[in-house]
Amino acid sequence: MKHLLLFLCAFTLTTLSAQKEDGDQKFAPAQLKEDLAYIKHLLFEVQANPFSEISKPAYEQLFSGIETRLNDSLTATEFFKLVRPCTAFLSDEHARIGLSKPSKSYRSGYIFLPLSLKKVGKNYVLDTILMDDTGLIKDDIITHINKIPVEQIVQQCADYTSGFPEQRMEKAAKQLGYLYAMTTPAQESFIVTRNGNEDIKMPGAQFKTWLSFLSDQGHDDCSDLIRYTKIGETGYIDACSFGVRSDSAMEAVRQKIDGIFNQIQNDKVKNLIIDVSQNSGGNSGVGDIILDYITSKPYFGYQCNWRRSKEYLKQMDSWGSKDERYTQTKVGEILHYAPSEHKPGDNNRRFYQKVYVVVGQGTFSSAIMFATMVKDNHIATLVGQTPTNGHPNHFGELYSANTPNTGLNIQFGVKEWIRPAGKQGQNLLVPDVLLNDQDMSSAERMAKALVK
Repeated sequence: MKHLLLFLCAFTLTTLSAQKEDGDQKFAPAQLKEDLAYIKHLLFEVQANPFSEISKPAYEQLFSGIETRLNDSLTATEFFKLVRPCTAFLSDEHARIGLSKPSKSYRSGYIFLPLSLKKVGKNYVLDTILMDDTGLIKDDIITHINKIPVEQIVQQCADYTSGFPEQRMEKAAKQLGYLYAMTTPAQESFIVTRNGNEDIKMPGAQFKTWLSFLSDQGHDDCSDLIRYTKIGETGYIDACSFGVRSDSAMEAVRQKIDGIFNQIQNDKVKNLIIDVSQNSGGNSGVGDIILDYITSKPYFGYQCNWRRSKEYLKQMDSWGSKDERYTQTKVGEILHYAPSEHKPGDNNRRFYQKVYVVVGQGTFSSAIMFATMVKDNHIATLVGQTPTNGHPNHFGELYSANTPNTGLNIQFGVKEWIRPAGKQGQNLLVPDVLLNDQDMSSAERMAKALVK
């Protein structure tokens, strides 16, 4: 969960730290309409499956509604507030529209509500207070903000996030104070009603306060990516990240994993726990390397639907990447790749005894893919808690571009990844064995809960 919040907000938020001088520049309606048409073109023609959640006519109506409001000049920030919902209904966890030219009030004004909420039963309760002396305390039930029911505000803010519908609602509550500033005119004080009858007036916070809060949501230091510890007769691998960005770094990780499994052999452990419960993803190749050390049997990978577009081909060319089948496919068509069969080769460090793979609220992106392949191919026992913000079937292989006038950055997936077992009724990764929060609180507790 912590990784995910940071990941999904950072695109929009970190760009604001540049303190752009031209943030208050006004753009003419013609320029704004050109940028809106560009966003629509990218979503409809480049994203892998833009109508997976809502129909094309419904999406057309969304864009038409925005266009009717572009009759006066706007700053990039004002335009951003209008178009941010355009990526919400893709069910794309990686999609976003980011702001690179923030107005002065947006980057330095006290316009952000300093509250983070969570839903408990039917109520929204105060999860985190970002400022001192607000008069609120953690777990207060928040019923209204500026006399508007909080349920209504959360629903509105959900359209300014991304991901699957239930995911957007949870994120909207967690990021409420930040997102609320997008949905309303700027204001520097708020009236918050707690417990249904007590109104508290509080000042707003600056953007940097929210940026600090979101930065603090990250995992503990994970610069070494993968760690190994021996706990009695159990080996514990904390695979906290797959964040590898170069061939040389991948080779270094490969050697490190080989060294870990060499140590596992020397330790003569009888059970192995591989923990990706706080792994927000990165390079799926790291997961593939780990799989080679825990199974000798052939297994199937993900299916893929990949949309052909001129824009993504141009991006591939800029990377020096070539795919003949993609190049030769007609623009607009979908390439389907069936699940590939992987046949592990000889590996004298392979672990043949009991393996558990742990998932949790921080499991996301390529870490979800790794854990899903484990489950669908019965490679190991999947344990932990169902990731509610990471989904087995999702969009990936990111495309990024900037609108020509306002400079908004838009990003989304051009590939639709489908788990080896195919689409199922519920797009969730459910562990074979559930663990409670106490069991998940440390490696020692995990080992005790799993190894009887």
